[in-house]
Amino acid sequence: MAQDRIKRRPDELRDQLLQAAAAITALGPGWPAGAPTAASVTAEANAIDASITAIEGFDNSAAARRQQRNGEVTTSRGTMGLIDGFTTGLYGADGAEKANFGLPPIIQPGPPLGPPEKITDLKLADGQLPASFFCDCETIEGSSYEWEWYSDAALTVRVGNVTTTPSELTINGLTTGTRYWVRVRAIRGGQTGMWSDPDSRVANV
Repeated sequence: MAQDRIKRRPDELRDQLLQAAAAITALGPGWPAGAPTAASVTAEANAIDASITAIEGFDNSAAARRQQRNGEVTTSRGTMGLIDGFTTGLYGADGAEKANFGLPPIIQPGPPLGPPEKITDLKLADGQLPASFFCDCETIEGSSYEWEWYSDAALTVRVGNVTTTPSELTINGLTTGTRYWVRVRAIRGGQTGMWSDPDSRVANV
């Protein structure tokens, strides 16, 4: 799936953009007109890299810089989507040459997948807003994700639940200073996986 093949983490997306820029340069005149240029792709990679460095160096303004970085990531993921489309036009969806641009070939559908496995890598972090969480877990192929969060360790007082397509979630509107427990499970083809072990965190100020 394109979502999984185009990187989400800023450092990985930066490296993917740089790899694509190098491949565009190497292809030269064979690169389609109207497609993102090596220079523009490199500039986007450099902008993400600068934001990463700024966040690491200026903790007091991390939230604002993280928001700026996330905007750059959104723009650059759109650019990688265009590169994905142009390389599919050049080499086909399953062309091995797509790997030169940092994009694995699109694997054609195989037999139906079984029930999704249990998620084992759930992480919680402070969100950008006060009293919010950013939740992230590993990607399970072909799955959506059902999230639940509770105000007790026994998971009897559910505060909220939602289903997402990406394997990440921002929970807003929590109570500052209150500890919450979050769990997630994958859903694929109408089949649900086991709930993850819950992770807990105190809502930030």
